[in-house]
Parts: sequence; C-alpha cells; structure tokens
Amino acid sequence: MKKITILIIFVNLVILSFSSCAKWKVNELKKNILFDIDEGTDPGEVHLSFTNDGYIDLTFDVRVSNNKIYCSDNIERRLQVFNREGTPLMVIGNNDEGEEGGIKMRSFSFGIIGTTVADQENNIFVQNTIIPGEKDGKKDDLDSTGMSPSYILVFNADGRIMYSLGQNGSADVPFYSIYNMYTDERSRLFVVSKSYDNWSVFRYNGKERDFVLHLDKNYFKEMDEDEELRGIVENIIIFRNGEKLLISVAFYSNVRFKYRKIFEYKIIEDRLGNALLQLPDPRNELFSLLEDKYIILWDVEKRDIRFSIWNLQENIINNLRIQMQGPRPYYEKVLVDEMGRLYTMIVADKRIEIKEWK
Repeated sequence: MKKITILIIFVNLVILSFSSCAKWKVNELKKNILFDIDEGTDPGEVHLSFTNDGYIDLTFDVRVSNNKIYCSDNIERRLQVFNREGTPLMVIGNNDEGEEGGIKMRSFSFGIIGTTVADQENNIFVQNTIIPGEKDGKKDDLDSTGMSPSYILVFNADGRIMYSLGQNGSADVPFYSIYNMYTDERSRLFVVSKSYDNWSVFRYNGKERDFVLHLDKNYFKEMDEDEELRGIVENIIIFRNGEKLLISVAFYSNVRFKYRKIFEYKIIEDRLGNALLQLPDPRNELFSLLEDKYIILWDVEKRDIRFSIWNLQENIINNLRIQMQGPRPYYEKVLVDEMGRLYTMIVADKRIEIKEWK
C-alpha cells in the first residue's frame, strides 16, 4: 500500500459516534506549500478579476490530476499545465504555436473552460461550454431550459486536440450541467452529470461509451416504519478500478433529514449493491475515496475542515483535520487527486497558493 501514511496514521481503531463530533480525536495535517501562481497574463500566470466590492470572480479553476496541476483561465481563454514544483509546462489557448521560455504553446479557441482532468497517459479531458451567440436579437445555442451545451475536448500529452465527446460518445448530443469528471486506472473517462435532482454517469473507453447510468429523483425511496422517505443523491464517486461507484444519498421525511446512506453500485453487474454506511448526522458528507479501500467523509466547522476515514466494513479508522489559519482569503477550495491526497487552492494577495496536506 503505497504512501498510505499521507492520509492515514494507523492508531488503535476507534469507533466513534457522529452524534458526538465535538469529542473527535483527530490527527492534524500539516501544510506543504507546493507553489504559487501569480496574477497576470504571461504564461505561468493567471488573470484574476475582482469586483468593486472586493470579491473575486470565479473565472478560473485548479485541478490536481495524475501528478500535474491544471489551471483554467477563462479571462485569457486558456488552460495551463504545471508540474508539482510549479514549473509551467504547457499553455493551450489563444496564443501562437511554438515554445516560449521552455513552455509549450498550443493554439486552440475555447468557449468557457469547465471541469478538467487527465489520465495516466497525460491525455487531457476538458469540458468546453459553447458561448451563446446572437441571432435575430436572441441568444442561440441554448436548449429549452436556457442552458448552454458543452462537450468534452480530448487533448494528447503534447496539447494537440484529438477528438471531442458528447453523451453518446460522438459529439452529436452535448452534455448539460457536468458535475465532475474522473479517470480510472485504465485511463477511461467518467462524466458525472447533474440536472436538478437527476444524475447520470457516463463511462468512455476512448471514443466509445461503454456504460451509462441514469438516476432520476424517484430512484431512491424506502420505508422507515410506516413512513415513506425520499432519497436525494448528493454525490457520486468513482472507484479507481473503474468497475464500481459510491453513491451518497440523503433520505428525508418531507423536509426533515433522517439519515444518509452510501451505496456501492457494481458496474459489471449493472446493479445497486447494499449500503456500506448509514449515518444519522447531516454534517458528514461523502468527499472522496482512497485507494478503493477507504471512504473519506468531511465536515466544516468555521474554517477548520475535518475528515473521517472509514473502511468498507463500516468502521472509522482515523480522523484528520486541516486548520485553515491566517486571515480569510478571497477564495479557498479543498482539492483531492486520484490517490486521495489532499490539497487546498487559496486566493490571497492576488495570487493562487497551492498547498498539499499530509
């Protein structure tokens, strides 16, 4: 089990009740600043925009994937690739082809860059949303709900576009409301889509879609004594082997939260398995999956972020905490890579700080 100590410090197994969160015994995670991305328009920088009230416009995003950092910049309409030491490796966007200061420059015209992820072969999958245009005084490229379509652009490791993907594989049916994207250990792409309370999962092996799952708002219902509870899907996480899903479902009696269940869905059998966990506390939400063996739940108290690590036999094996110290920044977000390593992206002093916690 490689580098399991990044997240899990094996101590005596402690089984705790979530009804007594204040009594958690936790291991503090320490920060390791990887690098900063300065504000600007040059390669290796990101164009940050602030409102008149001092808030930041979320025109950018950062994803840590397969040992590289991907930063989208929708003001400059470009995607940048960094290594873990902060060296910019490649820029894909509205720039001339060539090389600048050792950085590969690749020309491509994006719409709006959304979720980005890479596979083990360093192919890059980018959600590209079409920008509505004007036709006869009205916006076009919108569906009946007023949503703009998006496609998945697939670039190779050299930054060259290879093909684009839609819901059916070929780019004839677009996506709407992509929630997240993952790649598995076989470099297959998973697209998780959410529209209101309806969720879908698509798996692609190259251009071919080989699995699809639709979960509508009536998929999860169950009885609690004589009362029917409605289940609302909150999150879907992919196992690294690409053969199973974790589905987190909150069950409600009218508007009152009753409990949360985390189910295992077996793709090869195309069926929902048993619930791996049942949790009475609404604060502990599904966050990620570590090495296909450990479920990571999270909770936020003020600015401290607390994680509990469960095995698949419904036992807590550790609790972890990230203490976000210092003045409140413009923006902060917790990130996780395919191996379950934890990071934060913090915008402060007009630059993006990327930290690893271990």
